[in-house]
Amino acid sequence: MSYTHLLRHQNIMDDSQRVSCYRGAENTAIFGRCVISRDIVLGCQMEVSDLDLPDIMEPTWSVYVRAGDKYDNLAHYVRQVTFRMSPRLPLRLHVADSAPFEISEVLGGDFPVEIQVQYVDPRMTPTSYVFKPRVVREGHSGMSEELRDKMIFVNPSAAMRVSLSSTQVLSEVAVAGLQKVRKTVASNRDVGLGEEELVGDVAQSSKPATLAKNRLRLNVGISK
Repeated sequence: MSYTHLLRHQNIMDDSQRVSCYRGAENTAIFGRCVISRDIVLGCQMEVSDLDLPDIMEPTWSVYVRAGDKYDNLAHYVRQVTFRMSPRLPLRLHVADSAPFEISEVLGGDFPVEIQVQYVDPRMTPTSYVFKPRVVREGHSGMSEELRDKMIFVNPSAAMRVSLSSTQVLSEVAVAGLQKVRKTVASNRDVGLGEEELVGDVAQSSKPATLAKNRLRLNVGISK
């Protein structure tokens, strides 16, 4: 991600601070300038209510922060996530200090929820997001809602770069492995191999016997 693209994300007027910067000037001089971004998902889901509770009780919600890529793991570089309830209740907050970064029993009046993310390297400034789900504000017209967003790291430390790159390597390895399997299956179909010939040695042993029968028939035809 370029610095121009970075500023485009940072200038969105929604009270969110998506950019985490390294606190120290020596990091740029040693490791050079670097911008790394990761996709995340902010979401909420209505919790299943107790059947013994009356219907007039307000439903509760679970609020979470997840990685935008299924191969990514926030636990590699996120230390804790703080969920601060409505600004009218400044002392009401919950802290998730391990994955999955999720809280429960959030009331509809607690939204919007301010989410602050702190990282495993304390020298990286925290990022913050304001989650305002429509599904809650519009009278519980649905069961869940998710919003895609970004974490942007400017000049992260060497340790932080390793944590971020490890998730990228795992993602690339998983994608490469999936592509390799697809190519193998496609090549097997092109040469006419059935699924039964690809499972076990017993299934494959029937092929030489078939070839021997074909050769025998060919020899009989020549002798005539």
